[in-house]
Amino acid sequence: MQVIRYGDLQFDFVWFRILVIACDSSGGIGNKEGDQLQVDPEIAGYYAAFVPLIECMAVRGEVISLIDTLSVEMVPTGERIIHGIKKQSVKQGAWRNKSQDLQRII
Repeated sequence: MQVIRYGDLQFDFVWFRILVIACDSSGGIGNKEGDQLQVDPEIAGYYAAFVPLIECMAVRGEVISLIDTLSVEMVPTGERIIHGIKKQSVKQGAWRNKSQDLQRII
């Protein structure tokens, strides 16, 4: 398998398709005491999703998965971050909340 890296993007050539992987990190951004940029967790989640989604779309990639790893407590901070991620995903057309999709994943 051939792999090409360009900035935060990775292109994996698999069979006759190209898998585009985009990544970003939002460490130090939020409402915790040690965060260097103080913002609402929902805003942090919104823009944490924005960067890799836009990078993927900029190279005409189709978003098939969005993975978020949280390093905070789920309630209330994690839930607020996830809400921001979902808002951005819906805005970019990358979020489908269908039971059929969920069943396929499970």
